[in-house]
Amino acid sequence: MNTKSARALMLLNRIGWGDRRARNQWEKMRGSSFYKQIFLGSVDLSNLALTGMDLSGIDFTGAQCGNTSFQGSNLQGATLDRVDLWGANLEMTYLMGTSFRKANCTRATFDGATMKEVDFFEAHLLEASMRYISGTRVSFEGAYICDLVQSGARLESVDLTNVIDYLPVDIPRLKKLFCK
Repeated sequence: MNTKSARALMLLNRIGWGDRRARNQWEKMRGSSFYKQIFLGSVDLSNLALTGMDLSGIDFTGAQCGNTSFQGSNLQGATLDRVDLWGANLEMTYLMGTSFRKANCTRATFDGATMKEVDFFEAHLLEASMRYISGTRVSFEGAYICDLVQSGARLESVDLTNVIDYLPVDIPRLKKLFCK
């Protein structure tokens, strides 16, 4: 078993696939389309270290991934639609054909990520960090962006249609004005 397969198996064990039958099925089908069809939607993966893993093609739709570290992982073709990625670490990840539609990426870190054909449709990128990212055909259509840190980014063919850019809001000042 190679290192990436072992890490993926540890992930499956962590979320309840740890019985012997599941392990045997994993061993038989490792490297086939079985791995590409894993659906982890609505699973709580918060605060896990999923670093350096091959998570390509996995469907995380609706999963809870707050403060999870995906650092250095391969998320090619992965679906992270409507995933809560609040504070997640996606530094140095490989994102090709990855979907973050309507995902909560508030305070997520994408520093150094490689992005190709990535979709952030209506994603929340509030206080997210995208330093030194590179890539092509990245869509932020309808995304909610505020205080996005993007120094050193090198992107080509970026879609910024209907992006909603919020100005920093002084909450205490607003409370004084509206809550007398």
